[in-house]
Amino acid sequence: MLVMREWNSSVIERSGREAGKSGNLGNQGFTETVDMTQGEDIGAGACQVQCAGPGCRCILSVPRGVLNFQCPQCKLPQALPPLLHPRGVDSSKLQLPCANCRCILNVPPSLRRFVCPQCRVELAVDPQKLAAYRSSLAHLNLLSGQTPGLLDGTAVGDALDPASAWSRLHVKEEVNEVALEVEQEEDEGGTAGETFTDYRPSKLSIGPLHPDPIVETSSLSAVQPPEPIYALKIAPEIEQSGTLSCLQLETIVYASQRHMYRLADQSRAGFFLGDGAGVGKGRTIAGLVWENWQQGRRKALWLSVGSDLKFDARRDLDDVGAACVEVHALNKLPYGKLDSKQIGVREGVLFLTYSSLIASSEKGKSRLQQLVTWCGSNFEGLLVFDECHKAKNLIPEAGGQATRTGEAVLELQTRLPDARVVYCSATGASEPRNMGYMARLGLWGPGTDFSHFQAFLVALEKRGVGALELVAMDMKARGMYLCRTLSFKSAEFAIDEVPLEPNMKKMYFTATQFWNELRTELMVALEAVQDRRPNQTQLWRLYWANHQRFFRHICMSAKVPAAVRLAKQALSEGKCVVIGLQSTGEARTEEAVNRYGVELDDFVSGPRELLLKLVEDHYPLPPEPKTLQDDEIVKGESRKRANVPARGRPRKTAAPVESDEDGDQDDETESDQESTEIDDDVKFCSVCSIEDATESLVECTLCLRVAHTGCHAPPITEVPVSKRWYCFDCSKEVNEIQQERRMFIADQFQRFEAAKERRAKVMEVIRTLDLPNNPLDDIIDQLGGPDCVAEMTGRRGMLVRAANGKGVIYQARNTKDVTMEMINMHEKQQFMDGKKLVAVISEAASAGVSLQADRRALNQKRRVHITLELPWSADRAIQQFGRTHRSNQASAPQYRLLITNLGGERRFASIVAKRLETLGALTQGDRRAGAGQSLSAYNYDSGYGKKALATVYKSVLEQVEPPVPPPTKNGETEKDFYLFARAALLCVGIIRDAQAGQFNPGSKASSKSMGRISEADLHDVGRFLNRVLGLEPGFQNRLFEFFVSVFDDLIQGARKDGQFDSGILDIRASSIELQEEPKPVHRDPMSGALTTLFVLKVDKGLTYEDASQLLDQSSREDDKSDNGFYQSKREWQGRTHCLLAIEKSGPVSRSFRIFRPASGEAAREMSLTELRTKYSKVPSLAQAKEGWLKDYMLSADQCMHGTKCKVGSICTVGRRLQQMNILGGLILPVWGAVEKALSKQARTSHRKLRVVRLETTNDSKRIVGLHIPNPAVSTVLSGLNGTQNKPATSEVLALEYHPPS
Repeated sequence: MLVMREWNSSVIERSGREAGKSGNLGNQGFTETVDMTQGEDIGAGACQVQCAGPGCRCILSVPRGVLNFQCPQCKLPQALPPLLHPRGVDSSKLQLPCANCRCILNVPPSLRRFVCPQCRVELAVDPQKLAAYRSSLAHLNLLSGQTPGLLDGTAVGDALDPASAWSRLHVKEEVNEVALEVEQEEDEGGTAGETFTDYRPSKLSIGPLHPDPIVETSSLSAVQPPEPIYALKIAPEIEQSGTLSCLQLETIVYASQRHMYRLADQSRAGFFLGDGAGVGKGRTIAGLVWENWQQGRRKALWLSVGSDLKFDARRDLDDVGAACVEVHALNKLPYGKLDSKQIGVREGVLFLTYSSLIASSEKGKSRLQQLVTWCGSNFEGLLVFDECHKAKNLIPEAGGQATRTGEAVLELQTRLPDARVVYCSATGASEPRNMGYMARLGLWGPGTDFSHFQAFLVALEKRGVGALELVAMDMKARGMYLCRTLSFKSAEFAIDEVPLEPNMKKMYFTATQFWNELRTELMVALEAVQDRRPNQTQLWRLYWANHQRFFRHICMSAKVPAAVRLAKQALSEGKCVVIGLQSTGEARTEEAVNRYGVELDDFVSGPRELLLKLVEDHYPLPPEPKTLQDDEIVKGESRKRANVPARGRPRKTAAPVESDEDGDQDDETESDQESTEIDDDVKFCSVCSIEDATESLVECTLCLRVAHTGCHAPPITEVPVSKRWYCFDCSKEVNEIQQERRMFIADQFQRFEAAKERRAKVMEVIRTLDLPNNPLDDIIDQLGGPDCVAEMTGRRGMLVRAANGKGVIYQARNTKDVTMEMINMHEKQQFMDGKKLVAVISEAASAGVSLQADRRALNQKRRVHITLELPWSADRAIQQFGRTHRSNQASAPQYRLLITNLGGERRFASIVAKRLETLGALTQGDRRAGAGQSLSAYNYDSGYGKKALATVYKSVLEQVEPPVPPPTKNGETEKDFYLFARAALLCVGIIRDAQAGQFNPGSKASSKSMGRISEADLHDVGRFLNRVLGLEPGFQNRLFEFFVSVFDDLIQGARKDGQFDSGILDIRASSIELQEEPKPVHRDPMSGALTTLFVLKVDKGLTYEDASQLLDQSSREDDKSDNGFYQSKREWQGRTHCLLAIEKSGPVSRSFRIFRPASGEAAREMSLTELRTKYSKVPSLAQAKEGWLKDYMLSADQCMHGTKCKVGSICTVGRRLQQMNILGGLILPVWGAVEKALSKQARTSHRKLRVVRLETTNDSKRIVGLHIPNPAVSTVLSGLNGTQNKPATSEVLALEYHPPS
């Protein structure tokens, strides 16, 4: 059989299964072998093929009609490939190469395992690699000018012509596989360089330097803002006082300049200030207020997250010289007309929180309407949304609801169309979805490419991370956005993985067992409730919510010893400590105080109180039965029989009689009524039916039958007067009913008491569990108590150790001298004055509080910021990190992020990492610039994470073969691991409807008995990482390791296939120079920002001298190193390709950095196995130098496809010297036109939008933009001609302000 060249990966892999389970490929044997002559044409119609023998490769002439033959040189029996058979290719079968001998096999589509008829190796078909293989075949056909279906039976319609068939096959043999490899490496781009660059205003020179180093992402630094035309009125005063730095003045200029424009809907354009925490946004806002005050606009609205920040606003206004501007706190003012005589607020800054914005009085008056009335219909003053991330979720995800805050923020902007809006937050756009309230930016709406925000959102999400990174650059280029941050070079980040201590391991293991037993107990209790069963969905929702909260508490408590140890170490080194957490456990503490009183034996255990409340409030109990008296039982039966008539003469009842005449109908009705009244007064004995008034009659209470006392058997001697009387039959029946009802009620009482007893036993077990105390109280106690620790949280009370050391006492946090409203400000001042050297902050104090080593404060010791609890989102993480890293600080902080070694706890880290990734991409222009970039390794809550999770679940259920083997130990087989995994996932509610017997070792489980996983759970990474917290630590980590291995394999495969969205790609080359002057192709009509085409000359090559130097630097003393020069085993057009492989230090699995003569260092690494499979080490340096120089010289003017490249001279794959076209500057308005133009390209790699970043080597000019492939340049430019004279945004009206000449 003909050997085909090996491409990226083998579709057919060697199988470890037994041969008996393999399929049969049919007529693939060798029934008759003909000896061929080498290189001779032995008859008409003969075709030439290359021998399949290893190392032989000689050309054989095969006569027409001969299918099986033998090579005369290597004596290898082989067969003609199906492509050259006279009958053609069987279109019903797949033609695939063997993974071992590379022969082409006709494989039926349904066959997955079989034996190669030539080399007898057991093989298996991988469906995923099969799809990639077909894709690579289509790509090779495109390069060689073939139709896409060369091997699918449609392209070989006339296989009777051997010459044409061999011609087609020969072209496929000559495709350069190294070219495909290099093309994939170029698609992946270069490695990320330095993220930040030093920042100084590029077009303004007023004001002093900022007191601390300020940086900007390198992507944003490549974009210049528009020319400043606004004349700052406060500039002379500020320059003289020096209260605002140059970058703060730059913000005021561009914000004021932006406010001079209007959008297409006639509303005023807004500005977005995205400076990082601590840069000085508060003072910048104060400067804006002062500038507008000087321009005659005396009213301003300032919204923020906390009422305490009003004091900071007052301080900032005083600092900039605006002491005359009053600040009014809206929450202290009554509902009414603010500028009335009673209230008297006619001008100044109205400071309010987002909570106040959505508030209303008991009479229905709203604060929002109060603000609009105060501002007036022609309000042109400042409207500042400080910490505007509070208004996110205006456009929620599917199934969610918009927040009232987001809706109110949007409504306020709509009702004040002339207001000068400023959005201000370091985390204002952590996700594109959270930009929905920023309607004044003009990125969507009338006159833009996006009619509404939803269309804008869909476009960004479709175009990937690169598009998000370009949004920030576009906003800066159009003068609506500035984003700087304090330099983190002096700050230190460290993630400390805290191993569980032995007692905590035991505690954790006991807790996992208890939760499993509790789940079983609740199931049994639900079954016992029977027909009056409570809402199961609600119960299990509460169960899993408390399950997550419980183990989150445990994880946090496990880090308390490490946090205390780090804090004490920092204090001993002369530093001070800030400990950040999100929750305080106040609710659990208050429940315990209400239950046990204010004096307790020890601190409250949050997990224990959580469990007690769950069981006490939600344990399924049968309804408590009511005790019924005999009379009540009889009354019930009497009501049932109320309509049973007595025996004897039937009573007459009045009934309407139909008649045509009204008079007759009335007469008959009257007669019947009279008869009824007479009969009702007469009672007859039900026994003798005689009316005898002289003898007493008695009436049965139950059946209402009447009888004479003498007629009754036995006769009644005493006539009951007031007591109930029953006849003989009813008396017997009543006794039976009463007995049954008593037995039923007794059974109900027994079941109810048994359920209460079971609940009491569960609660007693909970009380005996060894569970940790509330972390916040524990930390404060271990670090010296409230006298040594400043607490800035939202809780009202706390537990403190008693003076005698025995027990604890609950007391309020504030004292007589300090109100509860001011307690956090008081505690902050205690810390800043050095009276307390440890501060604990929660989410309630994470926004706006400054705890840095301020040069104006008494306490200037270096801060050690310990994150005990990872925040739920990056927004909160940034707020916490910004508390200790701010302007005017004497020293930068040290950050210590604590994470336990539990795989499940990484759920919280993965959420933070996900937010930080997109936060950096949008808010700061580069996804690698987020303040927690070191957490990106834990970002599993992504598309690849969901796909990996589905693969893990299906592997555990033995529905698919996993791409990587599961982590087994101690002689454990893969089946054993899957068995344990199924049992574990059943315990945590992931697997449902499983049969218990299938978990016995050695049992043969069917797919039905293994259970099922719902479609919703199949891709829910958050639920998986949350639920595995409830597994014992050992297997929890193993299951998480399996998930991570599959995740990494998917990422690696996506990178290899060019499908991984890596955002901005860094172009690395030995020389990058502008080839010609940049060419403007589009201009924004309002800001004047340009879209520019940069044409660059790039030299990516690596000289032999530089390669030798790299090899010498990495050489080892032993001779066993695999570092060195290699050449490809496969020839292409008579020659091989060279590369340099240098082993990367670090992981145990050996991987190598790859260097090529034409393209320098490759973006991806290569494993030792792949290296040895595709390349062989060059024996001598002289031979390596010759091959290297040959590749280096040839790649200067031709691509790796050689002279036969179908794309022609514009192909750049593997070309050392190439022309690169970058579309930079303003991109968003022309993105659609570029995308449409690129979609027409023939090659797949040319159709992909790629955002690149580079820096010229001669003048260090940074360029960021879209990479336009050479074949697509003319198409893109012609597509842009239609947009060149059109406004790219909705800002179309003229300026209101004309600068002086």
